[in-house]
Amino acid sequence: MQANPANPNERLELFSVGKSLNLNGMGTFADYNKFRFIMKKHGYSGGGIYRIDKGLSKPDLIFFPKISYSTNLNGGNPDKDLILGDYTFIGDKNLIAKQGILVGAGVAANMRYIYGEGRFLLFNFHSSYDYSFDHRLGVNTFLVNLYSKNHLRNWSFIDICLNNENIKRKLSDNKTL
Repeated sequence: MQANPANPNERLELFSVGKSLNLNGMGTFADYNKFRFIMKKHGYSGGGIYRIDKGLSKPDLIFFPKISYSTNLNGGNPDKDLILGDYTFIGDKNLIAKQGILVGAGVAANMRYIYGEGRFLLFNFHSSYDYSFDHRLGVNTFLVNLYSKNHLRNWSFIDICLNNENIKRKLSDNKTL
């Protein structure tokens, strides 16, 4: 659904930018700034070179339009009978899945709380509403993630993630924790 805000490639990017600066011995001003930005974002002081900005970051707030296609707008059942052994179950025609184009908008927010060298909490919130004009149906989506990212030593890390997702359609309410 949404791009993962605790992108595991951030560490790979930090490693590669640092490695390229190390190998080349000379980097551009932009390379060093990028490296410094990534270091600070992850709560590193660079061996005391940078000041760690402990505490809560300003939230990144994003408003976005959406257009998508769904094969199940209403959370309905497939348009076929359910056969279990010798038994055949015929579904209610009013509960069949509907498909179509959805148009909507959403809001997302990301915040970091750096509490130590290479240790931070990352909070992500996403909420959106999509509507199908053809079927006059709406879909509400709500997502909250909390990540604890912790550098142990060298290239060893331990990350803990809590995720909660709720997708509400006319015939279903899917919740994931």
